[in-house]
Amino acid sequence: MLARVEIETPDGLSLLRYQNPKLHLSASTPTFSLVEKKDGLAYKAFYLLQDDQYLAKHVLKELIRDLSVSSDSLILKKHAIVYAYIDNYLTTRNPIFSIPRKRNIPEPFQIQGLSKKKVYVEVADQIFQRTLQGRTTVTSYGQITTRPTGDVGSMSLKIDSRSLCGMKHIQFNPSVCTQREGITTLVTCPSKDMSVMAYTFSCNEADLPVVKVTLIDSKTIEVLLCFDEGHVPDSFKTSLSFDFDPGFLSVECKTGKYEYVPNTKTLLWNVSPSANTSLVIHCTEPHRSSLLFRYRYLFAKTAISSVLVKSLSSEADENWIKYTTLVTGLIKVVE
Repeated sequence: MLARVEIETPDGLSLLRYQNPKLHLSASTPTFSLVEKKDGLAYKAFYLLQDDQYLAKHVLKELIRDLSVSSDSLILKKHAIVYAYIDNYLTTRNPIFSIPRKRNIPEPFQIQGLSKKKVYVEVADQIFQRTLQGRTTVTSYGQITTRPTGDVGSMSLKIDSRSLCGMKHIQFNPSVCTQREGITTLVTCPSKDMSVMAYTFSCNEADLPVVKVTLIDSKTIEVLLCFDEGHVPDSFKTSLSFDFDPGFLSVECKTGKYEYVPNTKTLLWNVSPSANTSLVIHCTEPHRSSLLFRYRYLFAKTAISSVLVKSLSSEADENWIKYTTLVTGLIKVVE
């Protein structure tokens, strides 16, 4: 594990020194060091002695490339920001924290890229459908999450209170402050990754695609997908698992791509939803037991619950609000 990073000028002037807070080093701690020079700067990295030296060299090269630091003036001007990038890169490797990639652009634009901060707020609904012995049960819940890419100060979300009327079991994170202002619920939260609010809701199944599996005869299975014009998901994946040996399969597939995995006796079917479609499977061996049909689809720009975040304010350069709905289902078909 990388224990310490030092960046120096060719004359040996120290520009930045980072000590990994997860490691408590002392003068007697056995370490080895590597040095890489790039764009007139010397990068010194110190590792614990038991670390793999080949991997250590790779980590250092990757760090230098991702930092995109091309001059000592950039470090001096944006010392705290560069330090924060190194800290996050080495201690958490959190992909949400955007590390700039190397580009051949003027230095002023590089400085601007390093200092840019963003906040992502996502209203994410999840729906679970289960059909067993002809009965379907639906469980629906969702949450509002925040993901700032740095310290953006206090964040304020304005939620349309009317959109919460149909929600159940609404729970706000204890670290947030809420205030009702007319038809708006103002939520103030700290600058960190967190779930601001969680809730459950009653899902209107009319808003979801119809998924039906039918045993036509002892050797034929039909899967039918029906999409409503106003509620077409962005992606749809299914799998049909046999708990018996179906023998050889003959498949009639109108749209999408399918693949049969003999080892697991599972037929995979990926569909690009647009119009109603079906899949018909003919088996050489008759049914002896039951089938399990699983499906998973995503609405990438819609929250079925209709929870509405009207606005987001913070000290970030960019504020983004996203709505998604993930639906997973299981149908057990018995002959």
